[in-house]
Amino acid sequence: MKITKSKLAQIVQEEFTAVLKEYGTRHAGVGLGSKATSKEYQRGYQDGKYGEPAASDVGDDYDAGYQAGRDDADADAERDYEMGHS
Repeated sequence: MKITKSKLAQIVQEEFTAVLKEYGTRHAGVGLGSKATSKEYQRGYQDGKYGEPAASDVGDDYDAGYQAGRDDADADAERDYEMGHS
């Protein structure tokens, strides 16, 4: 069976979307062709993850990265708290 590159990309994107729906977006930055790979997203993610104040006058990629970083930091703190109290 032959498959085109565009069909393969479509299948990968559909599977990726299904995984995100099932498990959430916590590690969405690994998406193929996703804006999560942009430098602004990564800068926002680092700022959010490490508690830096959000930069002003930035784009949607930065904002999405910042929120993902905050979400990961919150999840890590919650996990650490639960491990210390089990």
